[in-house]
Amino acid sequence: MSSQQQRKRLERTAITKQRPEESPAVQWFDWLGQFQIRKYASLLTLLFCLYVRWTVGLNKYSGFDAPPMYGDYEAQRHWMELTLHIPIKQWYYYDLDWWGLDYPPLTAYVSWICGKIGSFFNPDWFALDVSRGYESLESKMFMRSTVVFFEYVIYVPGIFVFVNWWFNDASRKKKDLATLLILLQPALILIDHGHFQYNSVMLGLSIWAIDCFLYDYDVLGSIFFCLALTFKQMSLYYAPAIFAYLLGKCFKGEHGFLLFIKLGLTVLVTFGVIFMPFLDSIDHISQVITRVFPLQRGLYEDKVANAWCAMNVIVKLREIFEIQTLTKIRLGITPDKRSLVYGIANSSLAFFMFSFQVHEKSILLPALPITLLLLDEGFWSSWFINVAVFSLFPLLKKEDLALPYFVVWLLWNWVGGFLSHSDIDDHDNNQPLLLRLFFWVSHLTMVFLHIAEFNISPPKQYPDLYVVLNKPLTTIIQKATPTIIPRASLHSSRVYNRVTASSTGKEHLVPTTGTYPRGFKATGLHCGVKKNGKKDLALIFSEAPCTAAAVFTTNVFKAAPVLVSREILEKNPANVRALIVNSGCANAVTGTKGLENARKVSDVVSSLSGTPDSALLMSTGVIGQHIPVEKIIDGARVAFHELGESHKSWLATAEAIMTTDTFPKLRSREFRIPSSGLTYRMAGMSKGAGMIHPNMATLLATVLTDAPVTENVLSSALKYAVDRSFNAISVDGDMSTNDTFAVLANGAAADLSKKGGVIIDNLDSKDFVQFRDDLTDFAAELAQLIVRDGEGATKFVTIHVKGAQSFNDAKQVASTIATSALVKTALFGQDANWGRILCAVGYSGVKSINPSSVSVSFIPTDGTTPLNLLVNGEPELVDEKRASEILAMEDLEIGVDLGGGDHSAKMWTCDFSHEYVTINADYRT
Repeated sequence: MSSQQQRKRLERTAITKQRPEESPAVQWFDWLGQFQIRKYASLLTLLFCLYVRWTVGLNKYSGFDAPPMYGDYEAQRHWMELTLHIPIKQWYYYDLDWWGLDYPPLTAYVSWICGKIGSFFNPDWFALDVSRGYESLESKMFMRSTVVFFEYVIYVPGIFVFVNWWFNDASRKKKDLATLLILLQPALILIDHGHFQYNSVMLGLSIWAIDCFLYDYDVLGSIFFCLALTFKQMSLYYAPAIFAYLLGKCFKGEHGFLLFIKLGLTVLVTFGVIFMPFLDSIDHISQVITRVFPLQRGLYEDKVANAWCAMNVIVKLREIFEIQTLTKIRLGITPDKRSLVYGIANSSLAFFMFSFQVHEKSILLPALPITLLLLDEGFWSSWFINVAVFSLFPLLKKEDLALPYFVVWLLWNWVGGFLSHSDIDDHDNNQPLLLRLFFWVSHLTMVFLHIAEFNISPPKQYPDLYVVLNKPLTTIIQKATPTIIPRASLHSSRVYNRVTASSTGKEHLVPTTGTYPRGFKATGLHCGVKKNGKKDLALIFSEAPCTAAAVFTTNVFKAAPVLVSREILEKNPANVRALIVNSGCANAVTGTKGLENARKVSDVVSSLSGTPDSALLMSTGVIGQHIPVEKIIDGARVAFHELGESHKSWLATAEAIMTTDTFPKLRSREFRIPSSGLTYRMAGMSKGAGMIHPNMATLLATVLTDAPVTENVLSSALKYAVDRSFNAISVDGDMSTNDTFAVLANGAAADLSKKGGVIIDNLDSKDFVQFRDDLTDFAAELAQLIVRDGEGATKFVTIHVKGAQSFNDAKQVASTIATSALVKTALFGQDANWGRILCAVGYSGVKSINPSSVSVSFIPTDGTTPLNLLVNGEPELVDEKRASEILAMEDLEIGVDLGGGDHSAKMWTCDFSHEYVTINADYRT
């Protein structure tokens, strides 16, 4: 199978989330690829979505031929008429009984523009008063065209920008798929192009605000959100999440106060400009506010699928409470969420379920962010959208829009493959069986209600029976969604806060260049193990056979890749050609099948490298799940054709092994040995942020070098280096089942010159000592990066124990301190509780410790004077202010002198924060 065919298969399986049957959308993009016209995918998507919208627009609309008041179409047309002929200060006063203006000024300005342009074609369309109910073919075509125009100018570009950021690491095909499914979302199409409104303007401005926030253009994003608010007040549904997000940036950012001032001025200026014509008197601005927020209308309009309407079937709230009381209840129920897009989804859905003055069309607000999450939360997003569209049916049926309702709804589900059995099974294998059963029962119930409504007349005393039955069903599912999305939101906040170095202030730890060992190539890509489209497969390949050595976890439950890699090294440690690593699934505690899958991957990669039994394996991710072996094999085949020597290739490899890491841990350097005139190179990468604790290994890591080293020398140097690096770090005291640290040496540098190339083969030589020390120093640098990226960590702490009778004694004391939960929480709280340190020293198990000889101190990393806490067993009078200053530092050292010998050891650890609990409370989900 060719590289191109492999790439096609890899993308297809990754995008469809392992569905046996491909959705029509995926088949369409595959077809474009086969004919080399995929570059036109975006254009064809735009044209197809335009065709769908225009076709829906050929149907009736709200108030079609329905005097005397007509409907929303007439309201929009009348506002164009009104703004065109009435002085601006009278807009919110004029004939309020005939569709009086009740949206913010930006809507009115847009209406004025439309009316101005439309009058060029035919002034009769918007003649004052006499044009009421005007419905000529030409005027309807113009009105429909304005909706399409604004959607394609504002909303559609915003979706493209969002998809480009959200799926930044995904293939072009996945971006095209996301764009198509988002733009075909039926609810917005049916309301704007069927019923007739301009919701896409409000939603488009909102999506542009989100785009700007994602790209860190916070001031510009605030302008867009203010514009959304001044177009339709329902944008307030998004306000709590956006406010919390921006306020958090103000508190946490380096220039937070300045950002706070900028945002405040931005809001004032934007609102001031939009409302300027009405700010000349209290009466004018009061009238605008009264029209925009009409409290007298009540809790909801018509039969809307929210909590108030559903409860009203049993409890007549409007008869028990006054309007103002219910408004306060809503304010007490509305939640606040943390992450941006998930938070906006929760905030808007909570507003829809419990807010004041709700119309069924308001479902479009939570539908937007939930649609944006379609490829991340496919099970819930597609379910929610289907239910949202179903909730609109009473409105659409009343307006003779049942036909486009069924066509567009079924088209979206068919194109996306959302109702295929395999899709649901695979979309969320983690969803409980009862929940998946409820999924199907809810869809079948919707189908049954539609069939019944068209074939069985309701009892005369209950003419709205089917409308009323629609609401409890949709409300139950819509209310269930926030119980799941907050969990996803919590997970998303973890991803949002940890997924990139730039979001944690650790971007300086990511190298921008590198000097990489000769004879090695590497790459990283997405093969479909992870559902979020991020890289999940790394491949490192050597052009020549390598001498290899590795250390593995001492956990009794060793994962399948650990067992297979150990078998390969026992057979032939001088014949390794490749290392393949997948993230997202650990293939641990997976029994015989897991072992078979690991061997299968190793065999295929070995075959691709041209040398039997030459591929080492590493896996990381969730324990107890089988790897998607075919995806990994397909990905490996593609990876072999994408191997590269550039910094970009090596960085992609380091990114592909990440799980909860916030940045790729990649390093490279050059070194020399005494007897050789050559310069050798080594490169390394590590992965880890949690389940980090000795003994080796406590992570995934590899070092590649082009130095010529024999197997016995490499093994000895590796053991020495590990004891002083990866076995000297601890994040949380938990040891993984998959930990592996492998070193590969291909000797390629020695072949570059006919002289000076010396094989390092003597354990007593200076060459060995130099190589061992360079490897140790390099491994320590990689290990320390893991601690700096510890889950929830706010501090990097060095535990330096000296004065011990042996290296093992010093290391044991340092390890005990580093793993003490009480010490680590005190560090997070900046509490100079040195008694906890001393307590840990005391229970370390080192028998040679003499309490009267022990000293403890805080050593600042800025070079200032250490703070002595305990000297020779006697407590010092601690300067609490100075202690707080030291503990506030990101890097600090705890010094312990046992006073009983000449040996020392170091451990590197971090603190325990609330975030660590948050991350690990829902790691699997």
